[in-house]
Amino acid sequence: IRTGDLNNDPDVMLSFAEMDEYFARLDAFSAILHGGDVRVTWSSGAAPAQTTVIQPLTRDWKTLPVAFWFVWLVGSLCLLVGAWVYVLKPGDQATRLFAFSGLLLMVAAFPTAVYYARELSYSGMLLRTLLAINHVGAYLYVAFMIGLFLSYPRVLARPVHLWWLAVPYLLLFVLDATHSLVSAEDHLLAIATGLLLMFAAAAAQWWLTRQQPVERAALRWFLLAMLVGLSLTTATLILPPLFGVP
Repeated sequence: IRTGDLNNDPDVMLSFAEMDEYFARLDAFSAILHGGDVRVTWSSGAAPAQTTVIQPLTRDWKTLPVAFWFVWLVGSLCLLVGAWVYVLKPGDQATRLFAFSGLLLMVAAFPTAVYYARELSYSGMLLRTLLAINHVGAYLYVAFMIGLFLSYPRVLARPVHLWWLAVPYLLLFVLDATHSLVSAEDHLLAIATGLLLMFAAAAAQWWLTRQQPVERAALRWFLLAMLVGLSLTTATLILPPLFGVP
């Protein structure tokens, strides 16, 4: 067992080759764990090697770590806030975009809960699938948030054009999923660039509403909700290690 085998987040891999090797080793571990009793040979320092027989057990939901439930709570709150805003004004373009962003934050967050709950190994295919769900949720979240700040409180782009913002991010996801990007880190650069565009659109809205206190107040609430969502999502990456999860 290598140190990297216990890494719970595939996104830290620097190259697709490294990621493929990581998933292949997880598949090998998963096959061993599903093959009955496991004989482990180990040694400590200069002591002679010893062999221990381990019987893999099915994990009960009660044994899941606090980090798992925290991530699920964050994702659920994002969904509920988005749904609440939509119910208040269902016919509005901005509230639809905000509701979709809450849903997509949940989609991006839930797979990470499974990453952090892993003790040794899931199948590589399962983690590949979860990673793809996480990435598509993050890509589309950025697209819908850019659209939100291009349409609220001032309309800076025609509503019919806003949905096209999802197209380049879906293309990025296809390139990401097929390992056609330059490196495994490029999806983080794409998301960071999208966040910068989102903040640029928000800054433009802030400037345009400088003499409109009602619109400025509404924009402030949207920005607050966005910052809370991003902060909670970021916390899902920081807090698990504090709870003792690698």
